[in-house]
Amino acid sequence: MCKIEGCSSECKNIFCSEKKPKSPISKLFKGKFTVTTEVKVEEELKPQRSVKSSHLRVPLSAHKNTLLERTERLTSYAEGGGQASNSASHIEIRYTDLFVTEDNESFDSSQHEYFTLASRRARIYAHQACQRICPRHLLSPQGTTGRPETVKLKGIAGIGKSVAVQRLVYEWALGKHMREFTCVFDLRFRKLNLIKAPLSLLDLLGYRFRYFKTVLPELLASPGSLLFILDGLDEFKYQLDWNAPDRDISVDSKVPVSELIMTLIKGSLLPESSVILTSRPSTDAPKRFFQRCCVVLGFEEDQVKEYTFKFYKDPKVSEKVYNYILDNDNLFVLSFIPLYCYIICTALAEFFSSQEDGDSRSLELNHLGQSARFTTATCLQPSSTMR
Repeated sequence: MCKIEGCSSECKNIFCSEKKPKSPISKLFKGKFTVTTEVKVEEELKPQRSVKSSHLRVPLSAHKNTLLERTERLTSYAEGGGQASNSASHIEIRYTDLFVTEDNESFDSSQHEYFTLASRRARIYAHQACQRICPRHLLSPQGTTGRPETVKLKGIAGIGKSVAVQRLVYEWALGKHMREFTCVFDLRFRKLNLIKAPLSLLDLLGYRFRYFKTVLPELLASPGSLLFILDGLDEFKYQLDWNAPDRDISVDSKVPVSELIMTLIKGSLLPESSVILTSRPSTDAPKRFFQRCCVVLGFEEDQVKEYTFKFYKDPKVSEKVYNYILDNDNLFVLSFIPLYCYIICTALAEFFSSQEDGDSRSLELNHLGQSARFTTATCLQPSSTMR
């Protein structure tokens, strides 16, 4: 059966063969940051970028509803009693904002991503003088240079890149931010890997967002109001040739999916549209093709505390766990990476529950829906969605 929203069992969608990722671990979420410089953003509508057509309202409404369903919860998977079980935390409950700043290319890609973990706090403090960027401000104007059209967001595995763009998509679908965009298309490279035959942008978007199929030509006719989010370049199995000459193609030109993505990023296809690309630092994506390059540094100390206090229903338990992390320097350093912070909080819930004479109700995780208990072994399972 098709796994794309709204498809029937007879659908031959190119994405239907995709299997759901195993053991995606939950993530981060919303909070305050204290830094020297703040980003000033003008949150207002920009009517000149909007597509004004009455018959687009129904598919756009369906699109926003679909995105809200897909992004409003942060799902954790665990194994219990031989059966896969899951719990979902609403993104408004547990999302803790991230430390994102301009990329100064100080990262040495020749080393393993975690080799410099021990100096995590020193590197965070070194960035305190830099401009902190909220994910929803990635496309905000940059002084005299104006508004960037292409943005690269990089960071090591588990640092929260995918969750950050999930929050961004959620806020757009809710009508909270980025209202200057008529439509946001979120595409994951893991799904793009399933495509083998050449196809056009109309084909790709028509398969991925079936409710747009009849109105796509009109929607793409106003590219300045469109935002493409390309998540997880490091997972793309096809090679991108950044030095290949630009080809003059249109939205109905059939080309390999790697070339299609390349033309979107480089701007030879829909040059007025906006693009946000997420990737690991080790993935080759030259800065010259992006008007803004940012790096995700994870949590600061305040965000570790905020995340911990959002993790449990009982604030007394949150304080107990946070103090335990604070007193253990090894755990404290690891907690600056959101994925590790999640693992630590989940494992400590199990640890402290064993000290409560069998009563672990106060250690329930803070989520909507069914409560779930996770073992330490389960927490250590890798998650490709926590990027």
